[in-house]
Amino acid sequence: MVASVRRFTAFGLVVLGLALLAGCGGQPRGSLTVGIRYTGGAWPAVGQLFAGRVVIFDGSGHRIRILRVRARKTVTAELPPGRYSLGYGHGAPTVRQLEGCQPKIATVTGGRTTDYTLRLGCWSRTPKGVLASIVAAALAQKSVRLTVTHGEDLRGTTTQTIDLNGDSASERETLFGTQAKLQTRLANDTVYARGNVEALEFLLDLTPTQVGRYAGQWISITPKDGPMYDELAYGLTPASFLPSASREGEGIMADPRVFVSVGSQLKLSRRTSHGTRLLDLRSAGPYDLSAWNITARSSGEPLPVTFDYGCGQVCYYHGTFSNWNEPVIVHAPASSTPIATVRG
Repeated sequence: MVASVRRFTAFGLVVLGLALLAGCGGQPRGSLTVGIRYTGGAWPAVGQLFAGRVVIFDGSGHRIRILRVRARKTVTAELPPGRYSLGYGHGAPTVRQLEGCQPKIATVTGGRTTDYTLRLGCWSRTPKGVLASIVAAALAQKSVRLTVTHGEDLRGTTTQTIDLNGDSASERETLFGTQAKLQTRLANDTVYARGNVEALEFLLDLTPTQVGRYAGQWISITPKDGPMYDELAYGLTPASFLPSASREGEGIMADPRVFVSVGSQLKLSRRTSHGTRLLDLRSAGPYDLSAWNITARSSGEPLPVTFDYGCGQVCYYHGTFSNWNEPVIVHAPASSTPIATVRG
């Protein structure tokens, strides 16, 4: 009797497993691997995948899945066999929504993986396409030096020199024209900061006793330390100044679709400066409260050369890009003190 029950239970489990494997309609689910590529612009950005929000619709036009794709990455979703359409952002795919590209159906087959590239920007050589090309060209490089001057009314001028590669960086910063000086390193997902008394008082919110003890010493901050890590790490990775559409309005250079979403007008022109031919992109922000200007090489890969950003009469940013692909080697300091220990 016990043996019969065990055989019956085993048979039931096998049947249940097959039913779960088959899913709806008795067929195994398939996989759809999705990447986003911007095809317009002054440079085709071959092989460069962009970030964004992808919406999957079934054959009846119902939204069934939302995928968030990271820059230079793909995302895989398991789906029942069938035909699917994919849109960018929020709406259903149309030629206008895909900026000139024809919507393409993805067919998912049970037990197999289907690769799908969502193409945007088929209207070639538009200002948005050129900006996308500039972003893609920058992200494709191994390293760069970024020099930034940031001025604010009543506070003075801050200067930053940042040498960075894909996942590490070093920075030297002088804050608002004062004697406050800070060194920062990003290595192994940890920010290391070393500053004088003035810099630590301004940036790390330490008490006078803590500042006096740790001035000139390396202090380590990890993602577990919350907003302080985000603030200090900002600008030390390509993604933070070449952001994706998922972080609209952030970063030093904005994603091409940000200009549309905030109601800005982006204009493209060409000019020559000191014998170098440049692409010149300009954008006025909503109600003319802010304005962007980005220049890039007009021949070969359109690597960015300069950027300017003005927030009305309140502040400005000016930056230059140089030393593309020169070696940038960043090591964690030999010794450091966690910020939690510093605060006690």
